[in-house]
Amino acid sequence: MKRTLYPLVALIFLLTQCKPEEQKVTKEEVTTFIKDMESGALKRKPDLITSRIILQALTDRMLKEKDIKNIAGLAEGMKTGIRNSDLDNSVYSTIGKGGSFEKVKSYEKNGVHRVIFRMFGDNGLNYLDMELTKLEDKVGIADMFSYISGENISHTMADLATRLTDGVSESKAQEAIDAFQSVKRLMAKENFTQAKKEFDRLPGYLKNTRVADILNIQISSNLDEAVYAKELKHFEMKYAGEPSLQLSMIDLYLVQKDYDKAIRSIDILDSLINKDSFLDYYRGLIIYSKGEPEKAVDYFKQVTLSNPAFPGAYEQLTAYYITQDDKENSKLYFEKYKKLRNADSEMINTYETIYPFLKE
Repeated sequence: MKRTLYPLVALIFLLTQCKPEEQKVTKEEVTTFIKDMESGALKRKPDLITSRIILQALTDRMLKEKDIKNIAGLAEGMKTGIRNSDLDNSVYSTIGKGGSFEKVKSYEKNGVHRVIFRMFGDNGLNYLDMELTKLEDKVGIADMFSYISGENISHTMADLATRLTDGVSESKAQEAIDAFQSVKRLMAKENFTQAKKEFDRLPGYLKNTRVADILNIQISSNLDEAVYAKELKHFEMKYAGEPSLQLSMIDLYLVQKDYDKAIRSIDILDSLINKDSFLDYYRGLIIYSKGEPEKAVDYFKQVTLSNPAFPGAYEQLTAYYITQDDKENSKLYFEKYKKLRNADSEMINTYETIYPFLKE
């Protein structure tokens, strides 16, 4: 009897017959790819990332990560696995209504073109470092490093697939996958209490993974502060020494009010990306919380120069100068904020109601 591959594990297998070879992407194709991605994010394209993944290329990289045992029936599951992933939803969940999805830089590593995109919005910050390839004249994503998880999706999927196929029956593996998906559905409905209960019931071989640890932190951040603090401490003990996970450590240090460690994590993250001036905004927020508003203002001003279309820095500067009763600078940065395409009209109305001089 033919064994049908369940979707998540199906992602990692590749039809071996007559594979076409990957081709190097040109600089012009990289430029077009960047424009398409940024435009697609603005239009809320539902398959922004999944439609650009080159399945053969990603699977090749997964098979290099782990010694995964192949099983029959893979063709039925591969595309379903991609469609059922949260790669696209995670982008829009992060940026929310008024956030952004923007290129930070493009570069070459070992002769391969890569692009780093920044996602920022209502639900935080993340970076995606995409390895590009071309297969049968289609330019797309061969692999992708997420700075939240601190690893390539090829490694994440290969690790999960190994755990789900190594000594685990297909029925048990499918039960674990269904339970994992149920946790994420509860999170989407903002039922975090039940999501935590179901997460804690996941089998150990699935729960003891990096992607599950990060999911647990995301759930706990919406629960009781004591629960969140406990899970953050566990996360710190397990991952604090890993440079690639510093983005996930920042929130932990802010909860602990350890602002120096938070700044250090920002600096490590910045060095890994090889400089994103946008991170000065985060430095400003942390320094302000530390009780050094004048130094924070310098960071916010730097952001208005390096990222002039970003509204957050103008908002922070407006608020600061209001606290200093500096009407001239308050109006200066408020007027600049109002001219931005993504300015929040509700925020503008609120400020003008509370501080009428801003309308003068």
